[in-house]
Parts: sequence; C-alpha cells; structure tokens
Amino acid sequence: MGLKRPIIYTGGTFDLFHAGHAAFLERCHELGDVVVSLNTDEFIVEYKGKAPVMTYRERAAVLLASKWVTAVVPNGADTSDEGFACPIGIAGARDAVDRAAMRAFEDP
Repeated sequence: MGLKRPIIYTGGTFDLFHAGHAAFLERCHELGDVVVSLNTDEFIVEYKGKAPVMTYRERAAVLLASKWVTAVVPNGADTSDEGFACPIGIAGARDAVDRAAMRAFEDP
C-alpha cells in the first residue's frame, strides 16, 4: 500500500490561464494533490467590478485539463471552505508567481 499524498488547497481566478498559473500549480503539485478553490463569476464581479474573460465553467475545464489539478471547487460570496479538511493551504502572490514563471522559462 502506497503513501497517500497530502491535499494542497489553493485558490484564485485563473482567468486566461498563462505560464505563471502553470508554474504555480506545478509547484503545488510537487507537494501533493491540488484542489483549487476557483472564484465564481459573481464573486469576481463583486470583487473586481468586472466579469472575467472566461466563464467559471471554462476556467474550471482548463484547470481540470492540466496535469497538476486534482479537483476544482467553487469559491464565492455564498460558498465556504468550512469543513474542508486539508493539511496544506497555499496562497500565491502575483509577483512571486511571475518571478517563478520567468525562472522556469529562462534559457539554462
């Protein structure tokens, strides 16, 4: 019987999936199975004042199609991660993710 990987819980909007998102999720996946709390369209409108380019359904499909994401759950004003048990939560700062992506794609 193999060891069970820890659950890595992170969240965000992930609109127009790009290299920074990929680098961040790849690093998270190195630590365990990744569950993304994806911001709902309504949450984004409330928070940013404008709708995302891609719908929730489109963004969820892109995340689930990546090899780094195990599951996607909605995050919105009417949702909660209460009761979601996971040992590791990771929040990525935009500039840290951008730096990681730049390093990942630099020539050796």
